Amino acid sequence: MASRNRQGTWMVALPALIVGLVVGLGVGLAADGPQRSRYVDRGFGFSLDLPAWPVPDHELGNRSIAQWLAPPVAGFTDNMNVVIQPKDSAESYIASTTASIEAMGLTLHETRQLTVSGQPAARLEYSGVMMGRDLHFMALAVFEPGHVILVTCAVAPERIDALKAEFEASLSSFTLLEQ
Repeated sequence: MASRNRQGTWMVALPALIVGLVVGLGVGLAADGPQRSRYVDRGFGFSLDLPAWPVPDHELGNRSIAQWLAPPVAGFTDNMNVVIQPKDSAESYIASTTASIEAMGLTLHETRQLTVSGQPAARLEYSGVMMGRDLHFMALAVFEPGHVILVTCAVAPERIDALKAEFEASLSSFTLLEQ
C-alpha cells in the first residue's frame, strides 16, 4: 500500500517537477536577466540562491566575494575565502606576493605555476605569525584577462595535518565556468 501511495505521489509531482525544471532552466539561461549563483550546503542540508549582485568593477581593488568558516577551535576559526584582485601577470603577481610574504617575516614553503581551466595559475603555501597568531596558509591564484581570483585557506598549524588534504582537494577542484 505504501508503495502505491509513493507511486501516486510521484505521478502527481512529476509534471510539476518537469515544469519547474523547464522554468528554472529558462530563468537561469536568460541572457538579459540577472545571473544568480546557488549555494549548496550538503552538511546542513540546504541550498539558497545568492543575490544577483551587480557585476563588480575589477578596477576597484581587492573584493572579498566568499568566505567559509569552520567551527572555532582554541580561539581560531580555520577558513577558506575567495578574493577578486586587480589584473596582474602571473610572473609579477608571484614576485610581489613572495616578496610580501618574506617582508612580513613569513616562511614560504612552496610556489609553483600551473594551469587551471586553461588559464595561468599559481599555488603558494606559507606560514608564520600574523596578528599575533601562528598560521599556515595554502593559496591558489588564477589569472584571468581582467582580474586575479585568489582562493586562500588558513589553518592553525596544529591542525594542518588534519586539514591539509581537505584544503588540497578544495583548491584542486577549482574550475572556471564558461562565460
